[in-house]
Amino acid sequence: MIPVDPGPMRNAIESAGLTDDEAVPLLTDEIVLPDGLRANHPRGIDDLDWVELADRLRESVMAELGDSVARMLSVRMAESVRAAIGPALSQASAALRVELESRVSEAVDRAVSAEIQRLRKSN
Repeated sequence: MIPVDPGPMRNAIESAGLTDDEAVPLLTDEIVLPDGLRANHPRGIDDLDWVELADRLRESVMAELGDSVARMLSVRMAESVRAAIGPALSQASAALRVELESRVSEAVDRAVSAEIQRLRKSN
């Protein structure tokens, strides 16, 4: 952070007859810095490379949020997928269980019947 001497700004506020609240700029206000205040900064606002600044800010925000957002999205997606396909999987599982039990029962019946017939023929 660049240290700023509040003196020149305080003087400009007082000479304009503004209260502290009135001196706070709004987003739509054009800020005119006193010459003494501008001298404390290595570059003026007009000299900034706005594209470079935007890129640096974007990278900084993404680095800060990247991992936490990825974890949050992963958890939320897992919950959503579970909620969406959970009931369908339960239904499919129940249907498969009924079908499998039926087929196993039929296979056991056929095997037992075949063995009984084989034993009758051999006697």
